[in-house]
Amino acid sequence: MQAGIASRGQVVEREGPARREAAAWDLGVLVAANAVVVVGLWWRQGGLREIHDAASALTSAGRVTGMVGTYLALVQVLLLARVPVVERALGARRIAIWHRRNGRAVLALLLAHTVLITAGYAAEDDIGFVTQIARLLTDYEGVLLATIGLVLLVAVVGSSIGAARRRLGPRAWNAIHLTSYAALALAFLHELATGHEFQQQPVARAYWWALSLGVAVAVVAPRVARVRRA
Repeated sequence: MQAGIASRGQVVEREGPARREAAAWDLGVLVAANAVVVVGLWWRQGGLREIHDAASALTSAGRVTGMVGTYLALVQVLLLARVPVVERALGARRIAIWHRRNGRAVLALLLAHTVLITAGYAAEDDIGFVTQIARLLTDYEGVLLATIGLVLLVAVVGSSIGAARRRLGPRAWNAIHLTSYAALALAFLHELATGHEFQQQPVARAYWWALSLGVAVAVVAPRVARVRRA
């Protein structure tokens, strides 16, 4: 009898990690599938077909890096917000690894987006890089807000470096990380306001809204549930 109970206990122990691995795989596939859709939106609105010179190549690369970077910023919010289903599937150690790697990818992609778009527009208009920056900040809707969001994101990633985090302390570090939500909101609005893929494209806009609202619900709903149970 006791041997049978012990055997069933061992089976449950083996099934627990296997179930978590399956859930982690499912989350990874979901993240990758949506990344493919995001790149597909860029492809649908021209993609490589719009490249005909250096300026258009830079601009096209800037568009896709901006879209993927903003999408991965949504993923970063899920990793940062202690969403129960994500925590159960990945575990604290894996979340920390994903969070660190994804955060670096987000920063690299959004910085690349900024440089590539500016260089592409400058080449197309035949003006200097600095002059083009001033023009983007003053003449293009949402660019100034997106720049503020990028600065906030740089602060968040910079504060996560080991030495900086130890110097700041947990309260200051958490306060800085809260600004990632503001940075994401500004990036989201910038994409809708100026993104070539979303201009007069109701399906693309609906999908972008659905992604953002889905993340918001995943973050807020467990907290509302905990407040109601308290």
